[in-house]
Amino acid sequence: MALNVILLTKSLPISGASRVFRAQAEWFAGKGYKVFIFVQELNREEKFFPHAGVNIVTEVDRLNGIGNGIAVSHHPATFESLRQLNSFEYRIQYFQSVASDIGWSYVDEHFLDAARSVKEIIFFSTSKYVSEWLNREGICSNIVSPGIDQVFFQRAENKRQNIVLVEGSEKPYKGVNWLCKNIPSKWLIWCVGRKAHNSNRIDRMFIAPTDQKLAWIYSKAKVLVKHSTSEGFGLPLLEAMAGGCAVVCSDMGGNMDYCVNEYNCLFYGNKEELYGCLKRILVDQSLLREIVANGMRVANQYKWDESMADLLNKLEVART
Repeated sequence: MALNVILLTKSLPISGASRVFRAQAEWFAGKGYKVFIFVQELNREEKFFPHAGVNIVTEVDRLNGIGNGIAVSHHPATFESLRQLNSFEYRIQYFQSVASDIGWSYVDEHFLDAARSVKEIIFFSTSKYVSEWLNREGICSNIVSPGIDQVFFQRAENKRQNIVLVEGSEKPYKGVNWLCKNIPSKWLIWCVGRKAHNSNRIDRMFIAPTDQKLAWIYSKAKVLVKHSTSEGFGLPLLEAMAGGCAVVCSDMGGNMDYCVNEYNCLFYGNKEELYGCLKRILVDQSLLREIVANGMRVANQYKWDESMADLLNKLEVART
């Protein structure tokens, strides 16, 4: 396997998707690969990639002189740039979300036609949900689930307050505003996001926390509730499970890759069912212990080293 790696993306916001991007970059760099990051819209890169082995590039023409290696596009907006890297033996278009649900303007028929016609690029997706969407559009993809950093996301033995953690932006599909309106007042609400939310129902707001800080947040909250209508894989749910936080979510999308109702989480579909789930977590300590313990078992199965090894193995198979 060649030692040059290029990761391409539209921008570098602090979000679930870009945390996967960052983790891949730092994993390759830590293994001795020479890593280059191509960014169309550069912002906050000095805080985002502190690793000494990662180089930020903003002009795709500079990448062609690097030589052979692995090139991975993490956003449809950089697909055309990926196609220009003809010297790279391995070229990957990586999908973390379902474009039709979140309204990516870059995923239109022009993009899909190009993706269907290109034979030299290999497609990867994070979950069965994303892979099935691609298949319906005539694009075959390999599934490689993300991992979590087991160093940070571990259960802390401490007494937890009645805190509901919500996560995401104010975009409607994330459902944070809906939760703020419908979570019972007996619960405190902590929120994690890229920007502050306007709801006065939020008791504490955490803006773009580090992994260390996020792990501390999971250690304090009793339950993470997700109401989003589209999740490619749902990495925060898995991190919460690893941190000993109970999970309440919907039975949709990438959640279904590892969420099992009444085993490692509780499913809900409307306000009344949400009330019921939160009440059970408060009054049924046996259920709470069981869900948390099973969540930790499931989360322990998703490690970054194993995820990246899976990606590299499937990449070799796809090219043979």
